[in-house]
Amino acid sequence: MRYNDRMATTTTRPPITESPWYWVYLFATAGLIALLLAGPKYAVRQAQIEKNQADRLRAAQLASGADATAQPIRDQSPAARVVLWPLYLVLGAILILAWVNLIRSRRAANRNAPTSPTSGEAVP
Repeated sequence: MRYNDRMATTTTRPPITESPWYWVYLFATAGLIALLLAGPKYAVRQAQIEKNQADRLRAAQLASGADATAQPIRDQSPAARVVLWPLYLVLGAILILAWVNLIRSRRAANRNAPTSPTSGEAVP
């Protein structure tokens, strides 16, 4: 039996970059990495903004004749008001969803891909 007589076939499937889930996965990954890199800088900046706001409110209280011995506002609320954890959760959920759907679509493409003769074989 000669090589050309064998019915060796290969499956052809579309490239992974044609899947919209690939691009969702890629951009969610990039967003999560950017958030991880910028998060500490953002936290420092947000703390400074909130401190300035508390100081402005305290100055407005003092200017309006409030008691000077009253506790400053920033001591009453030490936790940051604007946090990044919801963004981490959303991007993480999108990342997981895109990954699962990408794997499913690739498996479906493998099952449904047409078969063609391998290169170098004569087609009858």
